Amino acid sequence: MDCYEPICELDKADAELTVRVSEYHKALDCYFAQDWDGAESIFMALQQSEPDTKLYKVYIKKIGILRGQDLDEDWGGSFTNTSK
Repeated sequence: MDCYEPICELDKADAELTVRVSEYHKALDCYFAQDWDGAESIFMALQQSEPDTKLYKVYIKKIGILRGQDLDEDWGGSFTNTSK
């Protein structure tokens, strides 16, 4: 299931926003490819530039948990939270 956050109308996006969204998509690509180091690095850089964006913290936490698990090659990104 995909989840979207409306940010602005596409024609109103400035260059900085366009770069951030592109970096976010790179991080997601790494995440789904189980490239934990690549995904974590990009999410941490994004979090540094936008510290109030909770989504980056969520992914960084998930990566810390998933990094130690043996996942199938075709893993689709599912994650079961076991605590709040």
